[in-house]
Amino acid sequence: MKKKLVLITVLLVALLSMMFSMTACGSRNNDTSHTDTSHTHTYSSQWTYNENYHWHKATCEHIDEIDGRADHAFNENVCSICGYEKSDDKPQKVFKTVSFDLSGGNGDFDDMQFAVGEVMSVLPSPSWDRYTFVCWLDVLGAEYTATSIMPNNDLQLTAKWCVEFVNENDQLSQRDITDVTVLDSLNPLTLSGWYLLLGQQQGTFDLAVDGAAHIILADGCNWKLDNFYVSAEDKVYFYSQSTDSDMGILNITHALGGKDGEDGSDKESGTGKNGEDAGQISINGGKIIVDRMGGGNGGNGYKVGVGYNGGNGGNIGQIVINGGYASINSIVGGAGGNGSSNGLGARGYDGKNGGNGGNIGQIVINGGNVSINSFASGNGGN
Repeated sequence: MKKKLVLITVLLVALLSMMFSMTACGSRNNDTSHTDTSHTHTYSSQWTYNENYHWHKATCEHIDEIDGRADHAFNENVCSICGYEKSDDKPQKVFKTVSFDLSGGNGDFDDMQFAVGEVMSVLPSPSWDRYTFVCWLDVLGAEYTATSIMPNNDLQLTAKWCVEFVNENDQLSQRDITDVTVLDSLNPLTLSGWYLLLGQQQGTFDLAVDGAAHIILADGCNWKLDNFYVSAEDKVYFYSQSTDSDMGILNITHALGGKDGEDGSDKESGTGKNGEDAGQISINGGKIIVDRMGGGNGGNGYKVGVGYNGGNGGNIGQIVINGGYASINSIVGGAGGNGSSNGLGARGYDGKNGGNGGNIGQIVINGGNVSINSFASGNGGN
C-alpha cells in the first residue's frame, strides 16, 4: 500500500513540474506556446508590416512572438506610425499637347497639356467682335469643348465661329460664319444667300435680291440707300443680332419691293413696261425704315404723234412682320404708267392709255414695333 502511495506522489510531482515549465515564458499577445515564466520576451524597436497591419517582432529565441500589432493609420497613402507606403496600382498619367488656331479671333493662346482620358475642363473660349465662339474643331472636323475627353494623341484645334441673330420666333439662332458673307461695302449689289451688314453706308445706290436673301443687321450698323428690289419670285428676310437699342438700321429712302417699269422709247415699242410685282418680304428684326413698300410703278408711254399706253403697276407680294422696328410710310400697289400726251384715249384709269394700278397682297403682322401711315392699291395712269 505504501509503494502505491509513493508512486502516486511521484506522478503528481512530475505532472506539476511539467505544467510549471509550460507557463514559464509568457506572451504579450496571449501566445501560450511558450510558458517559461522565468523568461521575458524582447522585441525589436523597428516595425514589421504587411499591407494590412504593423507589429514588433521578437528578438529572443521565440521568433513567433509579436507585440503591438495594429491597423495602419494612412495619411496620403503612408502609415504615420510604421512608415508603410501603400502601393498605387493606377497607371502613370500620359499627357498630350493641344495647340490652338483662333481662325480670326482675338488673343494668342499658348499650347496646353491634358492627361489622356481626362476631361478637358479648362479649354479656353476665345472672343471675336460680332461673332460667337461655338467650339473647337480638330483636323477631321470633330468637335471639342470643356466636357470633351482628351484622346491619346496631340491635337491641333481650330476655333469654330457663328453669327447669332434673332429669328422669326424671337429666339436666338446661329449661322456658321462660313455660310455668311460679310457685307461692309457696295459689293455685291445683287444678293443671294446669307449676309451680315456691317458699318456705315450712306449713298444713292440700289440693292436687289436674286432668289432668297437673308440679311442680318449687325448691332451698330447703319445703311441708307435708294431702293431694295425684291421681285415676284424673290424673297428677303431681315434679322437683327439683338433686340437692344443698338440693333442695326436699314433706311430705304424710296422703294422696297418690285422694280419700276421702264418708259416706252422710240427704239422699241413705245408702250411703257409694266412695274414688277413685289416678292415676299419678312421683317424679323432690326430697324427697317421705308418710304414705299410694294409693287413697282408702270412705265410711261412714249410721247409721239400717236399715243402709247403706260405700263401697269406691280402688285404687292406677301409682307410678314414678326419683330424688330418697322417704320413704313406706305404699302401700296405700283401706279400705272401714263399714256403719251398725244394719245388718242381719254383719261387712262380704265387702262386704255394709262396703266392699271397694282393690288395689295397679303400683309401679316405677328409682332414688333410697327408704324404704317397708309395702305392703298396703285393708281391707274392717265
